[in-house]
Amino acid sequence: MTSQPYCQQLQMLMQQAGISSLRSLSRQAGVSLWQVRQVQAGNLHNMRLAVLQALSRALRLSLADFLSAFGASTPDPQPQTDQPPAMVSRQEYDRLHQQLNLQRELLTQELQRHSLDTLESLLVQLPTARYAATHNPQLPAKNVLLLLTPLDRLLTQWGLAYLDAVGDEVPYDPQRHQLTEGSAQPGDRVKVRYAGYAWRGNLLRRSQVTALVTRG
Repeated sequence: MTSQPYCQQLQMLMQQAGISSLRSLSRQAGVSLWQVRQVQAGNLHNMRLAVLQALSRALRLSLADFLSAFGASTPDPQPQTDQPPAMVSRQEYDRLHQQLNLQRELLTQELQRHSLDTLESLLVQLPTARYAATHNPQLPAKNVLLLLTPLDRLLTQWGLAYLDAVGDEVPYDPQRHQLTEGSAQPGDRVKVRYAGYAWRGNLLRRSQVTALVTRG
């Protein structure tokens, strides 16, 4: 008989979600009864990500909490085997590959959730601001721009930094500036038209500038 070490854990989560039986959980999640029993046995590492997501939604849990409840561990990128890498079985390779894909999906979801939390006020207010701007063309633009504060905060958390402020006059630096109008030598004053930005110290886009001095 197959061991079911997580039987009581699953029953408790089902009660919290108002699900009366394994068959009901199977129907609500849209998965087979056999897959539900795999959860009871703690065999989550053999299950497809789509199935795990469906079950977690049915139980009203995040995917991360669902995995934690049934003992799913963080994938180990190195096979736990004494065999040489060339002798690792196809089954073991597939299992590790699936775990790595699951870890990548979890990290993506955590990033998305964190981003949505940071942008909560923007997400709530932006549709209202769009409606107000459509029905009231006289609405001051600065009122709408205030809504972008959460977005600025998120970009700062991600390590994004603007190189210059639009409208500033700065010394021309070919390494950080793209000259779009006129000509300039390094050190000449130029005006910033579009601000460039860097991410974690790495330049992604140069600021677009125009020359202030006309050279003959």
